[in-house]
Amino acid sequence: MLNKRAIIFPGSGAQHFFMGKELDGFSEILDQASRVLNTDLLQFNEDKSIYQDNSPLAEVILMLTGYASFNEVNKRAPISYVAGQSSGQLTGALVSGMLTFDEAVQLTYEIAKVEEDIPLSKTRLLTCANLNIKVANKLLNRSGLKDIYFATINSPINFIFGGDIDELKKFAVKLRTWGAKCDFLNMPAFHTILLKKIEPKISKIINNLNLAPKEPQIPFISDLDNRWNSSKNWLNKLVKQDTSTSNLDKNLQTFLKLGVNGFVTVDCGGRLSELVNNSVKNRHVKCKVTNISKTGGA
Repeated sequence: MLNKRAIIFPGSGAQHFFMGKELDGFSEILDQASRVLNTDLLQFNEDKSIYQDNSPLAEVILMLTGYASFNEVNKRAPISYVAGQSSGQLTGALVSGMLTFDEAVQLTYEIAKVEEDIPLSKTRLLTCANLNIKVANKLLNRSGLKDIYFATINSPINFIFGGDIDELKKFAVKLRTWGAKCDFLNMPAFHTILLKKIEPKISKIINNLNLAPKEPQIPFISDLDNRWNSSKNWLNKLVKQDTSTSNLDKNLQTFLKLGVNGFVTVDCGGRLSELVNNSVKNRHVKCKVTNISKTGGA
């Protein structure tokens, strides 16, 4: 049987201290990116006294971890398809050939700086598991709550809401009565229209960097509309990345229909690997899921 593998890159939240240390050539990659940003990423990544998960530099190192992981995997057996969850789309743009190394480093850093400045104010994210999404949607429609939206859809029984914190607290009570496991994330309502004001800032970054993406050399799918990214449409999608629903589940469905029989996840914390594994099992499909950042290879 022809081996078809898709690689999936994580978004914010997967980063951690000293990530990427097990990957071949990672120090050299950090050195190259350090020259682009005029800072010392290696020291930042290895010094607990200065490392911070929510720093834009940590976002850059997470992206570079994905890049190094792809290089390691792809040289063993070519990757057929690329996907990125949320900011993982930036890693996807780099490994698919749409962006140069310098462009990907600069873009990731500048967007992360904008996201870092978003105040928590009155919005949050609420995770929801062990409840069918159709049931959750009916409950939301009947709730009368106006400022709650689907932010991320990982599977039919695992998703994230974003919205007004007071409304989310009321809705969480209802969800739990239906057996859902709910937890609040101390983050603004990413992937909802409540962050609409961020879009002009992302557009400004793109214009300042004078980006001109190339056509992807490896098919690269969007987590926003489940369509293939191209040089003509990707920047417009990037502007809406933080204000539109991220749908990992639809990406997985598309890959399975295309005959993918192996997924490689790049996930330092193991969360993305778990989500993909559970989604594949729930569909009763034979498909290997490997987390490269834990094994050092795939």
